[in-house]
Amino acid sequence: DGRGSLAVVGGIPITANSDRIAGFLAAIAPHPQLTVIATSYGELDAPSGERAADEILATHPEIDGFFASNDQIAIGISRVLRSRGLVVPIVGVDGASNAVEQIRAGGPIIATATQDPAALVRAAMEIGSALHGGARVARPSRYLVPRLIDARNAMEYQPWG
Repeated sequence: DGRGSLAVVGGIPITANSDRIAGFLAAIAPHPQLTVIATSYGELDAPSGERAADEILATHPEIDGFFASNDQIAIGISRVLRSRGLVVPIVGVDGASNAVEQIRAGGPIIATATQDPAALVRAAMEIGSALHGGARVARPSRYLVPRLIDARNAMEYQPWG
């Protein structure tokens, strides 16, 4: 309903994780009743998601939702919530198969923003070929449009990983 207390669990300090968190914060900025009350950082794996969820829930048991900077962290958060019998939605990033399975099953992961490994490789090959051929790259980065996978479209989405 556009309001609630949120937790953000980021990964290691690399550009991708920083960009994902910045994007999440920008997306919720127009909704002043959505408040980030807890932030944690871990690795890029489920055990660090579990650790972060345990730490956050110990000090903020009233969390209404989690944002995880990757799907493996989201899986770890999910394990903790299930073990405690808590129903708290999680949104992750990657479009990985284990997160999509949870979306299809009704949660607690309710959405994931996709990344497309095949498109990433194609873009890298195009840029690499151009550079190898002597071309100059006009932009230092290329934006690939993600898709949000949720209950409305998870059945037709073909996950990776």
